[in-house]
Amino acid sequence: MRITLHARLLLALCATGLVAACVGGTQPSRLYVLSATEAPSQRSTQGVALSVGPIVLPKYLDRPQIVTRPTANELTIAEFDRWGGRLEDNVTQVIGENLSRRLRTSRVALFPAEAAVRADLRISVTISRFECVGDSGECVLDARWQIAGQGDGVAAPSMGASGLVARPANGSYTAVAAAMSQLLGELSREIADGVSARAR
Repeated sequence: MRITLHARLLLALCATGLVAACVGGTQPSRLYVLSATEAPSQRSTQGVALSVGPIVLPKYLDRPQIVTRPTANELTIAEFDRWGGRLEDNVTQVIGENLSRRLRTSRVALFPAEAAVRADLRISVTISRFECVGDSGECVLDARWQIAGQGDGVAAPSMGASGLVARPANGSYTAVAAAMSQLLGELSREIADGVSARAR
């Protein structure tokens, strides 16, 4: 059977596309998670009851890929370096665990899954920046947070703002995730100090 020039070109293009797809599909994604940095502690069932959340992140971070900022007005998405779950959920879990360890309380509920749990204080955080900055190599965290009592007749909410910086040990995404975990640890300590001051 005679194959026309058009058919040959079509076959060649299909073959090229198939090879490219195979080559491109062989690179596996690397997954990362943030982790609590507070040292494990003995926690009391009689400690302060906290409801942690909502924790709000910028919309540009609501994606599986790790986002960095090479310049003030540019974002870079790492296609094969991804978070091992939804970043907002991971951040909420880490802040909750850090607070539980630092305040030595086992009575910590995470929003929204455990929103119905009765709590003494509700902690909400709005994060405006949480990424590694390319020109300096530093990771930054800018956040506003609020500690509010539950029920009638409670004191006005305590409010705070945190601007934190951490330098990764090297240029790897493993080091970036560790530095970002460190930032969440520092943020958690500032919030924990606010909780302790409110309890005095």
